[in-house]
Formats: sequence, C-alpha cells, structure tokens
Amino acid sequence: MILHAIPGDTNGESYVTSADAIYLLRYTLLPDHYPLKGVWFDYDNDGNITANDAVYLLDHVILPEKY
Repeated sequence: MILHAIPGDTNGESYVTSADAIYLLRYTLLPDHYPLKGVWFDYDNDGNITANDAVYLLDHVILPEKY
C-alpha cells in the first residue's frame, strides 16, 4: 500500500485540521521537539517555515474556499 502525503498534514492522518496548524506553530517555536516530515509547510515560499506558515494553514482549515 502506497501512502501519499497530504500538504499540511503534520500527523499523518490523511487530512488537515487545526491540530496540524497548531503542531506547525509548535514546530516554529521548538523544532527539536516537534519534527516535521515532508516539505509542504513553507506556504509563502520564503525558504523558512515560520509562524506565518502556521497561520496560513489555520486559515486554510477555517476558510478552505479562500485559502
């Protein structure tokens, strides 16, 4: 069985929720304690994963038709 990564899915549940955005924010504060797998978290394409990316992910969860 081949699993495909879902952009923004930090916990591997195959869907994206506010928990993924919170985890991403925790990663920005404590990356050694909250590792990320994959590369689909730099939403503003600035080369860094920051709190702005976590906010974008949360916006996407709340308003998917806009983000």
